[in-house]
Amino acid sequence: MHQFQYEHINPAVLLNAVSDDVEAFLNLSLIFLDIAPAMMVRIRTAISVADSQLLAREAHALIGTTSLVGAVELTEILRQVERWSWQTKMAEVVDVLPTLEHLFAGVEREVEHTTRECANAAWREAYCLRQGV
Repeated sequence: MHQFQYEHINPAVLLNAVSDDVEAFLNLSLIFLDIAPAMMVRIRTAISVADSQLLAREAHALIGTTSLVGAVELTEILRQVERWSWQTKMAEVVDVLPTLEHLFAGVEREVEHTTRECANAAWREAYCLRQGV
């Protein structure tokens, strides 16, 4: 069996946050997939119209969401974007946008993978055996 290699998220962060409750893990992962893309759209919009206040608010909101799924690198970039926004350094934000887009796509892809795996009964059974449940 092939072991999936995570590059952009650490599912253990969310599992720890929900005290290893697999249902809560799945629900929060699905919520991430439901709300995070719209947050990213608002970030793109704020950048395109150079609205540093909107960008700061949206970056801050997405930071909470990405940190919950263990997306360390994306969260750090978003923190920098938020700082630059408050300093109205929009040129720096524009320069980092391709990296932000790449990382977000990777995080989204890995959260999608995790939700598929988590929804699988065999995965749940294996997880519970590993946890001694």
